[in-house]
Amino acid sequence: MGMKKMAALVMTLVLCLTAAGAMAANTLQVPGEYATVKAALAVVQNGQTIQLMQDIEGDGIDFKSSNATTYTFDLNNHTYTVTGNLVGSNGSKTQAFRFYDKEDSITVKNGRLTATAGSNALWLINSYGNVTYENVVVDASELTSSQTQALHTNNGTNKLLGTSSVIAPAGYPAIVVNDSTSYQGPATMIINTKGDIQGNVTVTGGREAGLTITNVSNKSQMDIVVESGDANMSNLPVGTEIKNKGTGAVTANGVVLAKGERIVIPAPVYDDLPQTGDNSSLMLWASMLALAAAGFAASRKTRLN
Repeated sequence: MGMKKMAALVMTLVLCLTAAGAMAANTLQVPGEYATVKAALAVVQNGQTIQLMQDIEGDGIDFKSSNATTYTFDLNNHTYTVTGNLVGSNGSKTQAFRFYDKEDSITVKNGRLTATAGSNALWLINSYGNVTYENVVVDASELTSSQTQALHTNNGTNKLLGTSSVIAPAGYPAIVVNDSTSYQGPATMIINTKGDIQGNVTVTGGREAGLTITNVSNKSQMDIVVESGDANMSNLPVGTEIKNKGTGAVTANGVVLAKGERIVIPAPVYDDLPQTGDNSSLMLWASMLALAAAGFAASRKTRLN
């Protein structure tokens, strides 16, 4: 091997080792380098990732770092189950997971967050900051309190992306968007996921509360109540009931709901589709069906009792 080829090979090896070292330096492994997520949070820096190396059962997690405001919690296809001490404000430690600082922008990805009934958690997640969930299952199905909520946000923007799902026990809230007057920023939930929402969704608290749904699994079973703020929702599953109890702008699958109006998303009608390979004919029928569906949906609006 010539000297030039040898030098190039050595340089490539050095670059690979440097890149691997940089990646390792930016990843805090739990367990391994750190015994607990809490220990990793104490030292995490902006741009770094806390990564689970196995399923973990343990205390609740307060995502509060004195060093960083922008970092990632990578579940790495594992589950974190809260079985022990809960988190929250003094005198109300009732949450399994809390995202505390409103200045934070945290990404949680690739795994499952849950808690056992024995943990006595009321809320699985309480969020004050900006949190993005990518391919995460937020699973509160085992919680048994009469005050159970799966995901509660008081401030900032929360996003459900990829295949993220939120699961609440039957009859309990999956998502509560609460624009609390105690915090200066608006509370917003953005849902664009192929995953499920199992449980009701409520938008409440103040005029700056917001809900945007652009995609959700048609297996979702949810009803949506907008008590205040705005909601712009599309691709809602058949059977979803939406109520507008506030004065904000509420749109569901193209239908505008005024204060006091409700709608149940109807099933589409596919009678007499053209049996032809003519794409223009199919596009025309698709447009006609979309208009008919919007018109039919509008006709299903009723006043709240």
